[in-house]
Amino acid sequence: MRIKLWPKATIISVDKCNHRYGAKMTFSQQTDTIVQNSIYAVEMYGFKNNVRLGAFVANLLPGSYVSGIKDVESTGLIRHDIYFCTDYWRNPTTGVIEVIPDYYGTTWTSAGAAAFGTTIGTTKTARSPSHGQGMYDLTAGQLGYDYVHGIMGASNLLEVTAVEDNMQNWLFSLINRYASTASYRVGDNKGWYTHLKRWCGFRNSSPSPTVLTDRAITQYGNNLGYPAATTTRTNFINYNSSFRWWDAIYSEGKAKADVNAYMVAELNNTISNAGWYRDFCHWHSAQANNSLPSINELLALFRTTVGSNFVWTCSNGEAIEYMFVRELCKRITAVDKDGKITVIVDIVDNFKDLLTMGLSQALRLETINIPLSAKIDLTGTSLAGKNIISNYGKIVSLGSNQYIIQIPFNQQELFQGVILQEGSNGYFVTTIPTATKATSGNVLTITTNIPTKAVLYAVATGGNDYDSQPVSRSNTFKNTHTFMITSGNDYRAGIISEFGQANLITI
Repeated sequence: MRIKLWPKATIISVDKCNHRYGAKMTFSQQTDTIVQNSIYAVEMYGFKNNVRLGAFVANLLPGSYVSGIKDVESTGLIRHDIYFCTDYWRNPTTGVIEVIPDYYGTTWTSAGAAAFGTTIGTTKTARSPSHGQGMYDLTAGQLGYDYVHGIMGASNLLEVTAVEDNMQNWLFSLINRYASTASYRVGDNKGWYTHLKRWCGFRNSSPSPTVLTDRAITQYGNNLGYPAATTTRTNFINYNSSFRWWDAIYSEGKAKADVNAYMVAELNNTISNAGWYRDFCHWHSAQANNSLPSINELLALFRTTVGSNFVWTCSNGEAIEYMFVRELCKRITAVDKDGKITVIVDIVDNFKDLLTMGLSQALRLETINIPLSAKIDLTGTSLAGKNIISNYGKIVSLGSNQYIIQIPFNQQELFQGVILQEGSNGYFVTTIPTATKATSGNVLTITTNIPTKAVLYAVATGGNDYDSQPVSRSNTFKNTHTFMITSGNDYRAGIISEFGQANLITI
């Protein structure tokens, strides 16, 4: 039994924010495959347009480029989620994690016959059997899950959860956090129910709209985005992108002017209805298609459209985590005592009491790493008119005694709280950082107006900007970054502040 004592209500005004730091909407642009010749160009474009990005990544796929994940994550412009290998399973006979026998084939071979008891040479559907119903039916209930009757296979889903744990543990070993969100490889979302145990969200391959007269799906919880209401937990274990700008132009052949006009209209709608606009693009496809600079065009279109509106940009995973932290917050209050203000949040996972096809909707709380943002008005309190600090993270000052504070989530159903008191140097600088540069011989010094992290990119003199590669990272927040440079190269430097505001400097 969970027994907690809630403090008496006060007159201090404090409310949870719909979006991180009180933004009007959230925007994501994400890929699900990374290759060296595309990810760094897009990272650089993110700096240039002040847009934080996301990448779904995988350890199981042969040839996957994974060497830079730890350093890129530490810089903070790109955050990583899992590109889940729906075509893999844990072989129940050998215990080996491998591609599902005959998954891509259209006839059963000896491998499929040995694994599933099928008849060699008979026809089958490509990209099958899938986790869940497909495997349940094929193995007479030994594997998978029967969605029709809500019956677990005898394996207790080990054939899929072992793959999930393998990928999660791999990412944790690199960046010290579990991913809350994944993307379905090869568009295979037929087993989506089976993923409720391990994930908060799962992106499918479906774009919205399929035609430019449809509304973009930007739903971000009840009464936020479009449509206004859905069943949050089950919706986000199998959710659509809002749009696929690059695909609409370069794969579907739609006129760029029409696609741009559509995106501008839907971004403005999302600002109005406080939703989450999530665009998707295979960055490596743009590189192979010789249209990689179009990603810069896409990000510039977003930035121009939102203008002075405060829009939070982030990965799919960060957006999902914040949404659920907000949903877990059932009530919030603040107490003024002894010159300090304690803000307390009650965290309850009401999803754990819900079932879908016999499976619990309980959130995997250890995958949620994002704090809650709350707006507080300190007018009339002991801290009114004073500079304040928090014992957790920095604060956004809105003026007139109003602030956006961060409340940590400790991955448990407990009271969470922060203490505010008088102090200095407790506020974020929310403006875009700027920098000056100086060279002395082969030493480049970049000095920023506020503490930043920095990345130096290089390309042969006169080369295309999108062929640039990172040659050094300075992954500690500070005002001065020193890099070694050589002749025969053009250089650019990306900088990013503690608040996640970014800029690109031409050297």
